[in-house]
Amino acid sequence: MVFKENAGAQAKTLTYAELNRQANQTAHYLRSLGIREEDTVGICMERSLDMVSAMLAIQKAGAAYVPIDPAYPSERIRYMVEDSGIKYLLTQEKFEAHLAAHQEKLITIDKTGTNISEQAEANPETKTTPDNLAYIIYTSGSTGKPKGTLLHHRGACNLAFIQKNAFKVGPGSRILQFASLSFDAATWEFLMAMVSGSTLVLTSS
Repeated sequence: MVFKENAGAQAKTLTYAELNRQANQTAHYLRSLGIREEDTVGICMERSLDMVSAMLAIQKAGAAYVPIDPAYPSERIRYMVEDSGIKYLLTQEKFEAHLAAHQEKLITIDKTGTNISEQAEANPETKTTPDNLAYIIYTSGSTGKPKGTLLHHRGACNLAFIQKNAFKVGPGSRILQFASLSFDAATWEFLMAMVSGSTLVLTSS
């Protein structure tokens, strides 16, 4: 994966081996907190390699991720947190003040690094099945309160492989990831790259 914060910044990279180890350690940490299959865990982070790792870690822990844009108003975030029943909310230190109302659920990735780095690097063992929940995407709420759409592993995997074959992507391909994590299109961009071994290139915004 490749991510560049701005035009003048040096690109940050992460190999699939590094991504897997990092996601596994976070997944083990979540499991140590009691996260299991069908649980929901929120992600409220800026675009970064850590955001991708968090998304994968939640699924490796057997849970479903719920993307929450840090730019959302506090009231919308409160509604999504309560409606989705998330057990924990993965975030970054810069957003702690904005998420103060959910302090008891926060896991601040860039402050709990030591606890996470002490976890095992091997793939966690879970009882996840294709019919388990993979993620929840909320609608814009333009016609009222936002509604969560539940997506399962079977559908997500089928879509990723269909896109992989349709676009003929492989290890030599580079896939631009520009959709917000809060939109369903982002998921197949991530998964299409992962199932094909392509290089995922994240835009800064």
